[in-house]
Amino acid sequence: ETTENIKIADLLQSLKPYYNLGSFDLKNEDVTPEKSLENLKRFELLIVSNPKDPFSEKEKYILDQFSLQGGKLLWMVNGIKMNRDSLFNKNGKAYVLSKELNLDDYFFNLGLRIQKTVLKDLYCAPIVLASGQENNTQYIPYPWVYYPLSEPEKTIIGKNIGPVLLQFASPVDTLKNDLTKTLILKSSYFTKTSSAPTIIELDEATKKIKPSKFSNETKALGLIVRGKQESLFKNRVKPFSLESNINSGSIEMILFSDGNIAENQIDKGLPLSLGYDKWTNNYYANSNLIINSDDYLADNNELLAKRDKIWKLNILDKVKMHES
Repeated sequence: ETTENIKIADLLQSLKPYYNLGSFDLKNEDVTPEKSLENLKRFELLIVSNPKDPFSEKEKYILDQFSLQGGKLLWMVNGIKMNRDSLFNKNGKAYVLSKELNLDDYFFNLGLRIQKTVLKDLYCAPIVLASGQENNTQYIPYPWVYYPLSEPEKTIIGKNIGPVLLQFASPVDTLKNDLTKTLILKSSYFTKTSSAPTIIELDEATKKIKPSKFSNETKALGLIVRGKQESLFKNRVKPFSLESNINSGSIEMILFSDGNIAENQIDKGLPLSLGYDKWTNNYYANSNLIINSDDYLADNNELLAKRDKIWKLNILDKVKMHES
């Protein structure tokens, strides 16, 4: 994992009773790439959460060989980067830039392309803004189109769980190849996107939303990818020599195009439950979705069955709300 531990502390705590966990650093210069791959192969699943730094060719080759040789991957990464804290400074704006992780060819080889855009969805969670001063301060929730709410598809991973909160997510394009791609998370049918670079301003939350402008089709935000795959490095010069190199194999992984999807909020230096929003006191199903994804990739169908709980929620028709 690559997110600071406290941001995924609740997820790790939830997984700890069922799995042996270990932090893995692909960038550790004290370990040779060959040894790094050997160490990684001791684990069944690698979780990559919100990486910030570009992946080197050596690191991509390690991940390529890990997956071809039976290792599973859970990716949580989007196509843009921004400093969310900047939204709450005196200017109330944040710059959205392309996130350059040197993974475009890696995902393209899988038949995936993460857009360098930020998704705006009419079906969204609220953001809470302060109004007034000192004793007269009020905290008011406003619909925030950059926080899409998605009901997971009725797969073994997503059935019977509630809406999932995404934050500044990027849609995924699927390209035709021999791999099977199963949709597990998507936007509503009322969306639009902004290409990076762009600017997000907090004032947007207080402006009236015009549903007619959200005319894009639904966007893929989470996929299972599996099947027979050729190595990204099959016809390339290898970044390092590897005796166990294979040029093809069966792979299975999950991609969520939101690096924040597994991150919990923090209060007074302590992690809160994944999916809980302290500002609105709302709970979202992020924890259920990510844990189910882990269980699925780890072939832990018994745990998946135990966690198959039914949530029944009435979702408001926000198109009618905004038009009224």
